[in-house]
Amino acid sequence: ATAEGIQAAAAYAAETKQPFQIHIAEEEHDLKFAVDEYGTTPGRVLESLGVISERLVVVHGCWLDREEIEMLGTAGAGCAYNPISNMALGDGITDTEAMVRAGVTVGLGCDGPCANHQVNLWQEARFAEWLQRVEKRRMNVLGPAAAGRAETVNYPFEMATTNGGRILGLPVGKLAPGYWADVAIVDPHDLSLLPHHDLDPAALLNNVVHSMAARGAVRDVLVAGREVLRDGRLTRIDEAELTARAAAWRFSEA
Repeated sequence: ATAEGIQAAAAYAAETKQPFQIHIAEEEHDLKFAVDEYGTTPGRVLESLGVISERLVVVHGCWLDREEIEMLGTAGAGCAYNPISNMALGDGITDTEAMVRAGVTVGLGCDGPCANHQVNLWQEARFAEWLQRVEKRRMNVLGPAAAGRAETVNYPFEMATTNGGRILGLPVGKLAPGYWADVAIVDPHDLSLLPHHDLDPAALLNNVVHSMAARGAVRDVLVAGREVLRDGRLTRIDEAELTARAAAWRFSEA
């Protein structure tokens, strides 16, 4: 993107009071590209263009350094993190611990099935935490980084729910008046969620993030009040027809 294009998009977002989302520092070679084109690293390019604000949502950010992350946090910016896509593409690991400590609101995405092979926010939450453990070589990374936040019971779960709504400026991620009726109904007796100690919230959410087998445990799903999954079966898609199409699909020789 040109500097003029980036600034125009940011200005339009400010005018319309919408988030300004930009893919940045996803792959390591993005650093060389930014230096060659602009003379500095991607986050510093955004700073020089005057577009780092509370409306900014950086996507990926695998190769942002600590100073750039502090810039985002100071401005109240957000990050749309896609851990499984970044793994599949060999991009790297975003320093979400540093982002959380700096005050960046981190939400989760899947980056689309072509770069992921699935669309599963439960798995994204799991690997958001586990990748930090691999990178930092210790357990329980994101929870302590988010300590002191009033709403935080399980931060990876919050990343997959409430924070997604926050960074997109959408009323989603919680059950409350005025919010969209987005609901996932989970069977707490599914073996992958046991033991949860009589539905203790901390224990249950910990199991949801770290051990839940979503295909069996998630029984019903509503999106904006519309039922899309009932008793583990899709309601708006003919599963038999979809299965037949997928089984018959082949690469084109053309």
